[in-house]
Amino acid sequence: MKISGSCSRYLTTGILCLGLVTVGTSQISYVMAQAVSETQVVDNKEQAKALYDQAIQYMNDSKSAKANQQKIADLLTQSANLGYAPAQVDLGKVYYFGLSGKKNDAVALDWFRKAAEQGDAKGQYHLGQMYTEGKAGLKESEKEASVWYEKSAKQGYAPAQYYLAILYMAGVDGIEKNPEKAIELLKKAAEQGDQEAINILNKLQPAQPTVQSETQ
Repeated sequence: MKISGSCSRYLTTGILCLGLVTVGTSQISYVMAQAVSETQVVDNKEQAKALYDQAIQYMNDSKSAKANQQKIADLLTQSANLGYAPAQVDLGKVYYFGLSGKKNDAVALDWFRKAAEQGDAKGQYHLGQMYTEGKAGLKESEKEASVWYEKSAKQGYAPAQYYLAILYMAGVDGIEKNPEKAIELLKKAAEQGDQEAINILNKLQPAQPTVQSETQ
């Protein structure tokens, strides 16, 4: 295979180049579609993160957050539409809690699911919560919720570890009761400072030294 013209010298730099490829005696035009696609993905990720970071700056300033709720929602929407999972989670919260007058459980569910399906631990947890609460027309199902809590807990997300522990402790909705597994998960959540997990462990294990949050 021979690449004709000055195009060949650009290939190792990743610069888009249109040219001719000679295969035997035939010449075919080509476009480096894969390079374009990969470059676009990188650009989208960088843009999405920049939009999200800007939204977070507004959110972290209490005065700015109150005055710019619509701006925050717009920035999160732009970032979420570019596929940025953290923005999808926070946008889901905007619709779940009705911030800026945007209460809509169905839309919240959609964003949580998109983040969860990308493997985002917080998205998986919040999707589990939607099944626990039976929101947006979902059938209330702790069993389905546990699937998502499990995925999130495996990534070390403390709230998911806590809720999954509760399900194992109670053994509800077809979930096999497993106190040992429950305590193991509670300990993992407690080690990250989850206060509810700490409180339960202290009640279950009164003879042992009081579990304290590492954040104290």
